[in-house]
Amino acid sequence: HDPAEFRPNWANHRWFDRLSGPELFIGQNGSGFGCFHQDHASVHIGFVQLRGEKEFALFPPGDSPYLYRWVGRHFPYQLRNSWLQFDDVDNVEKFPLLAHTHPRRILLKAGQALLLPADWWHTTRNHGDCVSYSIRIVNSSNIGRVVQRHLEGIPRLLKCRNTKLASSTP
Repeated sequence: HDPAEFRPNWANHRWFDRLSGPELFIGQNGSGFGCFHQDHASVHIGFVQLRGEKEFALFPPGDSPYLYRWVGRHFPYQLRNSWLQFDDVDNVEKFPLLAHTHPRRILLKAGQALLLPADWWHTTRNHGDCVSYSIRIVNSSNIGRVVQRHLEGIPRLLKCRNTKLASSTP
């Protein structure tokens, strides 16, 4: 069962699989997620570290203008990815806009949980072999933003879909 801190989760239903998860991350020492990103649609994220230690590097949502963002292909209507990698957090020489940011780091140990609020930028690095579990959470604190993000994305999503259809038509 998910920790009580992850409830209520209105999206915890099999019909909402892509919205709510769950996901199991298994990784070796030194591996991690890759680029900084925000999870789609302003969902909260609940992480449980099952084995090993995972370090999170985080930026608050207000740092978004300084994080070298780009549009992803899975959710092309959301600007929720960054060129920055885990080791770039303090590299102000290469990424001068980072001087305006407020990075944080958290080490999550086996048996610990982390509730990451919606729209926080994050990436990870494993310390040792790791197993982690995560879910996306929607409840009264973020339902308005979740709906708003999906509605904002409809015109761009349709444009992307129409472009693909036009290019595949003989």
